[in-house]
Amino acid sequence: RRLEAEIAKLERRQQAVERNTARSLGTASLDLAALQSRLGGDRVLVEYFEMEGRFGAFVLEQDELRVVQTDVQRKDVENWRSQFESQLRTFRHGTAVAGPLASVLKKRTDQLLTTLGERLVGPLGVNGSAKSLIVIPTGPLFSVPFSALRFGEEYLIERHAVSLAPSASMWLGLAGRKAQKNLNAAVIGHSDEAIPFAEDEAREVAAILNSRKALTGPAATTEAFKLAAESAGLLHIACHGLFRADNPMYSSLQLADGRVTAADVAKMRLNAELVTLSACETGRSEIAGGDEMLGLARGFLAAGAKGLVMSLWNVSDRHTIGLMREFYTAMQRSANAEASLQSTQVEMVAQGLHPYFWAPFCYIGS
Repeated sequence: RRLEAEIAKLERRQQAVERNTARSLGTASLDLAALQSRLGGDRVLVEYFEMEGRFGAFVLEQDELRVVQTDVQRKDVENWRSQFESQLRTFRHGTAVAGPLASVLKKRTDQLLTTLGERLVGPLGVNGSAKSLIVIPTGPLFSVPFSALRFGEEYLIERHAVSLAPSASMWLGLAGRKAQKNLNAAVIGHSDEAIPFAEDEAREVAAILNSRKALTGPAATTEAFKLAAESAGLLHIACHGLFRADNPMYSSLQLADGRVTAADVAKMRLNAELVTLSACETGRSEIAGGDEMLGLARGFLAAGAKGLVMSLWNVSDRHTIGLMREFYTAMQRSANAEASLQSTQVEMVAQGLHPYFWAPFCYIGS
């Protein structure tokens, strides 16, 4: 732990030097015209910022850039997050515990999601006809499930396919990567007492994807993961995830013979069109200076992944099997991860399911 803390300190110092160097050389620029061209007419990019304690946003469309100020303050988001996590904790004791109170819990959660949605996204004036909404959060907004924010009687995911990105320049870079035609799939699954259904999920996903590389049980080792991942076009990992708030680049995935950390992944060379991390809190990140994301998302993007499906909180592995089944079935039809996740989540909304079951999963990519 002492050595890890020292490494984290050095990494933060290195990032500060790199940012200061970029500013002094005048290289921290973004080609706005290229970004608008890539967005096209059916996508809107929203990049949040914080100024004098309040959140605002740059709203970019194909032919317009506007700046919008909201009345949401940092303390409002932190208070909202505390209340929202309190609602989710009921389900972490087992869905059976929440069963008799399901309708009451869903009503309370929806009220919270409406309160923040109408103040944080409502003022942006995003056209309802836009097919896709790309959200670049800032600070505490990285922990907000944007897909589940509500307007009136609708969740945001019912209006738009929602994706996240660490920054506008990174989104543009990911969008510019050449798409892979040969999407050979590698599937890894490792169960333990806390998540007994992870290997069942892996086997079901492997069958849908017709994967020849399905590693479960004792075969799901760290070395086997690295070999399979580096040649995969689609990579699905179902296992126990650990987020390390004290040192986020040591957040990890638990496999049969040990852990693979975000720092380990960042050293790999991936060529994956999509990586799905079906584990707890894989999408959580610690935000360093300049909104630098530190965590498993940073590791996989640095390694070369073009798109990620990750989770924002502890998920139910029993219910996640159904979500992943529908997601990959939809992927077989469209090969579009963003749209496939949207259709899956909208179907779960139609079933009346609490956001706990579908809202943790988000798409990060172009």
